[in-house]
Amino acid sequence: LDVESVVIMAGSPEIIDANLQLSAFRRRQPDRLDLPTLTHTDVARLIAVEVEKRGYEGVGEGDVGTSQLVTVLEHIVRQRFDEQLIREKNGHLARDVLDLAISRKND
Repeated sequence: LDVESVVIMAGSPEIIDANLQLSAFRRRQPDRLDLPTLTHTDVARLIAVEVEKRGYEGVGEGDVGTSQLVTVLEHIVRQRFDEQLIREKNGHLARDVLDLAISRKND
């Protein structure tokens, strides 16, 4: 690793700890910032942002820019995704969910 490099790792604490045992990390003593796992609400908010960025008006009863949109999306996320999957996919789940919904709509 070069001086002033930034490395971002995601995964379970066990995986992160194992990776930190690599010689490059042991020599440099990196600063570590542990972030909490996303919640169902966090994933719903990320989807809502992406819905708006892509120019859609809303989802179901929820219009872009309203709290109803996050409520509708959170209900969908809670129905379909457990905490384990959210932990594994993290923020990528939001984009994957929206891409899948768009592809189904266009079929």
